[in-house]
Amino acid sequence: MLALNSQEIDDAQSLRDFEHASAEEILQWAFKNVSPDIALACSFQAESSVLIDMLYQLRGADFRIFTLDTGRLNQETYDCMEALRQRYGIAIEVYFPAAEKVEQMVKAHGGILKINPLADWTYKQVWDYIAAHELPYNKLHDRSFSSIGCAPCTRAIKPW
Repeated sequence: MLALNSQEIDDAQSLRDFEHASAEEILQWAFKNVSPDIALACSFQAESSVLIDMLYQLRGADFRIFTLDTGRLNQETYDCMEALRQRYGIAIEVYFPAAEKVEQMVKAHGGILKINPLADWTYKQVWDYIAAHELPYNKLHDRSFSSIGCAPCTRAIKPW
């Protein structure tokens, strides 16, 4: 069993239910079964743009998004954040965490249920969705950044 805020979820049954579910169906399940204690943890990578679009299609602007700002993010990440705010009219909660505060929060609230509706999506599927829906995305991807984090930790790689 996975526990979330005193709600128990049978992980074996959930896995069977999710095996052939679309990303949108998984998100609908999460809103039905976990809401209002649900939020998108967003790092403004390509997948984040896809999930924000899907959430918006399902709920309008009625969903939570949060991000952790280390104070060392690339300007392109802030630009992507602003483009998504503008396109969808959404609020993005920005936290500037201190390590000890994060540890205290985890100890106080226990585990977190993580749901990844795009777990079985390919790189091509993510980018096809972005192109088809003309979504804002982090422009670092155009410069061969496959993963995006804080500026000192993130590097471009050779193109695939």
